[in-house]
Amino acid sequence: MFLKKYDYIDFLRGIAILLVIINHIPHTDYIFNESTPFIIKKTLLAGTYGVQLFYIVSAFTLCNSMENRNENNYKNFYIRRIFRVVPLFYLGIIIYYLYYYFRSSHLFDFQNFYTLKNLILNLFFINNFIPPGISFIPGGETITTELNFYLIFPFLFYYLIKKKKLFISIIFIIPIMLILNLIFHKFFNFYDFGQIGFYRTIYVQLFVFLLGFLFYYLVKQKNFKKAILVNKKYFIFIILTFIFVILNNKINPEYFYFKNLIIISFILLFFSYLIFLKKKFLKNYYLYKLICNFGKVSYSMYIFHWIVLDVITYVMNFNIIFKNSFLNLLTVILSGILITYFIALISYRSEKFFINFGKKFS
Repeated sequence: MFLKKYDYIDFLRGIAILLVIINHIPHTDYIFNESTPFIIKKTLLAGTYGVQLFYIVSAFTLCNSMENRNENNYKNFYIRRIFRVVPLFYLGIIIYYLYYYFRSSHLFDFQNFYTLKNLILNLFFINNFIPPGISFIPGGETITTELNFYLIFPFLFYYLIKKKKLFISIIFIIPIMLILNLIFHKFFNFYDFGQIGFYRTIYVQLFVFLLGFLFYYLVKQKNFKKAILVNKKYFIFIILTFIFVILNNKINPEYFYFKNLIIISFILLFFSYLIFLKKKFLKNYYLYKLICNFGKVSYSMYIFHWIVLDVITYVMNFNIIFKNSFLNLLTVILSGILITYFIALISYRSEKFFINFGKKFS
C-alpha cells in the first residue's frame, strides 16, 4: 500500500535533528566561555527538546499509517518498525564500539562499559526500561524509549483513536506520572523523573507521545476551532493542568526537566500544528526545502552526529581556527550539520534497504 509522504513532517523532523545537534555541541573553553552570550547558551540548551519533537512527530506518523492501512493484524506493524529502526541501531553499536576502542578507550573504563549485561540490555532495547540505563550509542536511550512506545502503540491507537479516549487520557496522564514518580523515588534509590535516568524513559515520555496523538487528531479534524468546541470541557481541563504545572514551582533541581518537559511539549505541539497550517506558504522557501532534506535522513543523522561533533571538536582543539569563541561555535555547528548530513545520505541507503526488506514480510 502506498502511503502519502508529507513535507511538513520531514520539516519537523529536520527541526528536531538540528535542535539535537546544537544541544550536543561539546562544551570546551574555546567554544563556550564567560564571553558567550547568555541567549546563545540558552538556545543550545533548549535543543534537548528536539527529542520531544521527534516523539510528537513519531506518534503522528504511526497514527496516520495505522489508520490508512486499516490493519487488524498488528504483527505487520511490529515487523515494519523493527526493520525501520533496529538494523541501523545495531550498525551504530558496532561503529561506536570501534570508535571508542581506537579513539577514546583511555578516557573511560572500557571493559566495564562493554559487558555482556549491557550488551543484552542494548540489543533487546531494555537498557532504559529500568533506569538508569547504559547505552552503547550516545543518546541511544531515546531510541530505546521509541521502541518501548512501538510495543504499546497498537493498543494505544485502538483505545485513544478508535475508542475516542484521547483527551481523557491526556488529562489523567500527568497525575499518573506524579504517582509513578513517588513510587520510583521510593523503590529505585531515590531517583526522580527529573533526573536524566528516569526522564528519558517511556514512563515520562509517554505524555509527549500522547500529544503526538493529539497532533494527529487536530490535523485530521482540519478545523481547530471546531475541534476545541466539540471537546470544550476536555480542553479546559488540559489548560488547567498546564497552568498547574507552570505554577508548581519546585525548588529541587531534579524537577527542572520534568516541569519544562510538560510546558515545552505543549509549545512544540502547537508549533507542529502551525507548520501544518502554513505548509503551502513555507514550500516556497529554500530553507524549508533544505530542512526537509535533513528530516528525511534524520534517523541516520541522530545515530552518527555524536562521532562527527567529537571528531570536529578534537581536531579544532589542536588547531583552533578563530580566536573568537562565537566563530568557533558557528564553525562546529555548521560543519557538524553538513558532515553529518552527507554521512547520513550514505547511511540512508542501508535504511531504505531494510525498510523495503521489512515491507516484504508485512
